[in-house]
Amino acid sequence: YELQAFISHVSLHTSTAMAILLGSCCLAVVYNVVVFETIRGLSSVGSAVLGNVKVVVILIVSAVWFGEMQSWAFRQHIGCFFTFGG
Repeated sequence: YELQAFISHVSLHTSTAMAILLGSCCLAVVYNVVVFETIRGLSSVGSAVLGNVKVVVILIVSAVWFGEMQSWAFRQHIGCFFTFGG
């Protein structure tokens, strides 16, 4: 059922579907180049550490943005501090 609905939608909105497909392909290429350059510049270990820091930053930003930090436990604040402070 979903495949037929998808094909019907794409046939009605061909230019939009192609723009989304092309945009996704371009973003994938940019992402792969960024990952390659990150690994080349930081090594695989540095890239893994950067990935972990990225997760913590995303959690903190989303917690601040949505106001969830008021309900954080003390251990969560300490965990973020140790992640950034070492």
